[in-house]
Amino acid sequence: MFALFFRLATRVALLCLLFSGLGLWMARADTASEAADEAASPSPSPATRGRPYPFHSVIFSFEPETGALRIGKHRVRLVYLTSQTRMLHERGDTATWDDLIEGTDVRGSIRKREDGELEVISIVVGTRSQTPQ
Repeated sequence: MFALFFRLATRVALLCLLFSGLGLWMARADTASEAADEAASPSPSPATRGRPYPFHSVIFSFEPETGALRIGKHRVRLVYLTSQTRMLHERGDTATWDDLIEGTDVRGSIRKREDGELEVISIVVGTRSQTPQ
């Protein structure tokens, strides 16, 4: 009699575990589908901008009307200067758009915008060898 009761209790316990696990699995599947729906919906955030990365190059050409700066010797890249771009000389004072002359060494940081264009965050004009002593 005891063995029969023990078998029945074991089966009931296993069924309880099975159904409780099924309930947890269903709840988890609902949460995962909600998370997938949230990830699929586009939500604008400031984190969508690309991470900044450094560059060091030579000015190929500059268009002050559009703020378009072409940099590079062999592989020319088009980057854009904005009103938020920090511009400095190597010696530390503020640079202007008049200082962006063809053939001048530049370095700084750029990032890719949402539209795919490269935006200059900061730029340092000139090299140590070009600065007056």
